[in-house]
Amino acid sequence: MLILLDQHGWEIVRLPLPTGNPSTLTPAQQIERKNAYANLHKYSSPMVKSYRFWKTGSKVPGYHKYSVSDPATNTDGSVYTADELGRADITNPSTSPNLPDYESQALVDGKERDWYVTYDVKPEYASTYAGAATASETSAAKFMVKQGGHYAKNSSNTIVPTTSSEEEGLTVENASDDLQWYLRPNFNIDREMGYIYKGETGAEEEAKSKEDTELDYFDHTREDAVSTWSNGFDPYNVQIQSVSNTARYFTANTTGSAVTSAWSGTSSSISLLNMTETTRQPGVTGLDQTNMNITNATFMVVDDGNGNMRLMPRFDNTKVMQTFTALATQAAAAPANDNGAGNQSLYLTLVPKVVHSSSEINAMGGYYKLASDFTASGSIGTKNAPFSGTIEGQIDHSFSVSAPFVAYADGAVIRNVIIESSSVSSGNEDGHA
Repeated sequence: MLILLDQHGWEIVRLPLPTGNPSTLTPAQQIERKNAYANLHKYSSPMVKSYRFWKTGSKVPGYHKYSVSDPATNTDGSVYTADELGRADITNPSTSPNLPDYESQALVDGKERDWYVTYDVKPEYASTYAGAATASETSAAKFMVKQGGHYAKNSSNTIVPTTSSEEEGLTVENASDDLQWYLRPNFNIDREMGYIYKGETGAEEEAKSKEDTELDYFDHTREDAVSTWSNGFDPYNVQIQSVSNTARYFTANTTGSAVTSAWSGTSSSISLLNMTETTRQPGVTGLDQTNMNITNATFMVVDDGNGNMRLMPRFDNTKVMQTFTALATQAAAAPANDNGAGNQSLYLTLVPKVVHSSSEINAMGGYYKLASDFTASGSIGTKNAPFSGTIEGQIDHSFSVSAPFVAYADGAVIRNVIIESSSVSSGNEDGHA
């Protein structure tokens, strides 16, 4: 089985792996192999740079939550990675699988092993979100969400598509708050998956406190940290929060569940839900028979088969978002680079964040616009984390610096910032002025 794990180590889904030598398969077996790959690819994400396969998964006592070790390798000993899960279309039976080699690595005592899969997020998405140890410290970027040629709008706490007249002259710079959405991880995914923290009734002996658990994901330098987990941007754990009313989130009243039949969604509509404790679904039992405390406000960004994005509810993997108000089974893939023109494909446009101080520029891949009262409180970017996003200045406003405005950058765009009355006093550790 392929066991896909999110960035907190929770099992998202487990799927049968395609097996058998393609050159010896019967036509029927070839179709079965193709379908197995298509089922894997259903969970591939355009936001993922690479998938990593692990031979060993150590299950956390009491939960379908894992740490992993012993990575799959290539024949030269290098770590094996794949840029997608399965393949959207395999027409040639001899196509090499984008999976680690079975013959040399997948057999244990003559039996095929399970593969545990983690992933690295593409920098353009990972760097728009600054992970943190507490929910209050997170810094989610703003996006515009486009589907069917129109943008999602929070109209009096109802999701509606923009009209053609509203879209005339619309840019990310002038988009109103009701057209903007924070994309953030579900910071309470552990609680939703049924994890019981140390000191709470029913906690496992090895359980950690909420604070220590979050530090595991955030601070990988700690001696007891689990380095494969992360509190960063997670394509399989996305919540879409309204900028104009931060209590409101995209939600899906699901029709079924990959978790358990106890889920009692009754319709296929997607709505804006007021995110409170009362919105959590009671009585849902997880794969490990623990009581879960889930909401239906968590989504996965998956591939439509042509590299376009789709939005799939985390707890109803049978459906994808068809419009801003409905779910449907997956249709055929839209043309590549659809950019949200057709139904079921999604397009996300990063919106600039207006900042009043350089200390607010903490996501190194973000898109920032300097406010008229902007002050430089310190340098942006470090050698290990250079700034790679966009900074938009205002040429009719000025600010002073006593240190480099941007200390390190790589692939960044910095425009409409004029340097005057300046002097260069020294170079940095690499000799750059």
